[in-house]
Amino acid sequence: RASERTPTEQHARLQCGIIAYKIAIEDFSSGGCRVVLRQGLMPTIGTAAEIFFTSGIKHSGVVVWQSGIRFGFHFETQQDDVSELLFPEQRGSDFFRDLMRLQNGS
Repeated sequence: RASERTPTEQHARLQCGIIAYKIAIEDFSSGGCRVVLRQGLMPTIGTAAEIFFTSGIKHSGVVVWQSGIRFGFHFETQQDDVSELLFPEQRGSDFFRDLMRLQNGS
């Protein structure tokens, strides 16, 4: 595998033109993510789309494989810092502590 994969359980939205899909991200790397389709018909291989993460981050890319209710999504641009895709609690105690300080104004 070219990049390390990080497991997660994030809900997101896949937008293919005017069609929106409810999805869950199982894992991701700097190059893409493994997606579980939660609602809708499976997008075909080669479909260009955008994933909207709950954090507000958006990534463009293309569907590259399918298997059952899962598919692979390749990011259009390789991500140098995939930590932005993690939930705060997945980023480690230092990040979480800093986030709490920021929220508390310390």
